[in-house]
Amino acid sequence: MKTAIHIWKDSWQLLQRHLKVIVPFGVTALAGVLALWILYLAPQKPVSYLLAPPIRKFLGEKFLHYPYHLFILPKLFYYAERVIIAVVGVLMTGTAIGMIKETFEGKRPRIMRNFTYALRRFFALFVILAVMMGAAILTSEAVKAVFAQRNFATALLMYLAALIPQALFIYALPAIILGRQNVIRAFHEGIKLFGRRSLTTILFIVVPALVYVPVLALNQIGRNLIVNIAPEVILVMIGLGIIASLIIEIWTILAPTVLYLKTKEGSV
Repeated sequence: MKTAIHIWKDSWQLLQRHLKVIVPFGVTALAGVLALWILYLAPQKPVSYLLAPPIRKFLGEKFLHYPYHLFILPKLFYYAERVIIAVVGVLMTGTAIGMIKETFEGKRPRIMRNFTYALRRFFALFVILAVMMGAAILTSEAVKAVFAQRNFATALLMYLAALIPQALFIYALPAIILGRQNVIRAFHEGIKLFGRRSLTTILFIVVPALVYVPVLALNQIGRNLIVNIAPEVILVMIGLGIIASLIIEIWTILAPTVLYLKTKEGSV
């Protein structure tokens, strides 16, 4: 616990030195906002030329009209978000890790230089994140299969279970960018560091993830809110999810990267 607090403190001081390191995370969040806006405009021209045909074919004509087009937004945004993570999120995560290292070393963080290197290591980063996401889905679905009742407790357990692979593989990301390892060696180094700092790493992942718990609770009562207030509540719920994800992403990359750097220099 002391190590986690120490790293969080160092991470906060790093942010104070150069807040610029959160710009890549902001880019990913803005991509999410843009995707939500485009999906919201799906029934309207000119967006309808692109999105209306698949929605009409796979979901039905009524979902191109108010308020039904709002009802499918969470599902559509879920898939859009997966694409954003796989492309924009991968590149921005790699960029942020490089910028964190430069700030840690007392240098001025450079976006374009780190973005260029992240682009060169895109495939390796993609494989790491794909494994993390795939394992997260499997663990979440395993919990879902155990509990037949669909309520907030089940949703929370599924969410927490999905964090396990993230904790296990999180150090593979800085190993790719900072350690310049290949995918296999990055996994090996990441799992090895997790084994040495398992409790600290779990705290790094779980504590920021708690920010999303109110969003989960809101989703559970979403139907009542839609009926009693307005269908546009769906937009608010997704928007809050984007904000929560931004905060979580910053801290679940920042703190483990700082620990990785300190481990390399032998100061922890």
